[in-house]
Amino acid sequence: MRTPGRCRLDVRVGGRQMTILDDLEDAFWGRFYAPLERERMHLGERRIEVEQWRLGGRALAELLRPYWAARVGSPFGGSTRPSGRG
Repeated sequence: MRTPGRCRLDVRVGGRQMTILDDLEDAFWGRFYAPLERERMHLGERRIEVEQWRLGGRALAELLRPYWAARVGSPFGGSTRPSGRG
C-alpha cells in the first residue's frame, strides 16, 4: 500500500489485516534491492557498472522474517510477543 511519500506492507493472517512494514518510500524500497556490479568492455576499456538488483526469494524471506515475527509471531512455533492470555 502506498501513501504520498510512504510505503506499507500489509498482510492478512487469520482474517485480520496487519502492517508489518511501514517506512518512507526510499527506505522502504531500498531494503528489497542490493547493488550488483557488472563488468564489461567498451572500446577496449574495462568498465564496472553498479545496478540495483532485486533480492531473490530466500533473501526476501530472511529480510522480512524479523518484521513478521514482531507482528505475527515466529513461523517456527511460539511467538515473539505475549499472547495476552493467562
